[in-house]
Amino acid sequence: MKTRMSFPQQNKFSTRSKSRFPKSFIVIGVFVLVVIFLNKFTFGGVSQLLYSTGEPVWKSQASIVNVFGNIFVGLKNKQDLLYENKTLKEKITQLKLASMGDEILRQENKELKSLLNRNTSQELIVASIMTRPNRTLYDTFIIDVGRTV
Repeated sequence: MKTRMSFPQQNKFSTRSKSRFPKSFIVIGVFVLVVIFLNKFTFGGVSQLLYSTGEPVWKSQASIVNVFGNIFVGLKNKQDLLYENKTLKEKITQLKLASMGDEILRQENKELKSLLNRNTSQELIVASIMTRPNRTLYDTFIIDVGRTV
């Protein structure tokens, strides 16, 4: 005759555990407190030591990232290159159309000035009005010296 032993099932999702914090948190916390305590009594010597040992690692990490980061920048997917080429060609077409529109407006402006007998070769001075007639005596303007255009 076989005897069967039954063991109580353990719930994997039990909210109760033997300790609330894992031992690693306690060890890390004690280590941090010891470092802070030693740093206080060595007048910052521990922090200078940690910085002097960590600085070369940070600098070398930055240089490695710069070297290898620039290598992989040039490698792009063919589809990405085709898409970028297409969008750049569209942009060139838009800029050419805008340039032609600007040239048409320049020509029209020149024609209108010639119709109004406006000479564009004369030298003009642009100045702003400092005070208007309602603020000055005898209804006069005060303008700044301006500058040549």
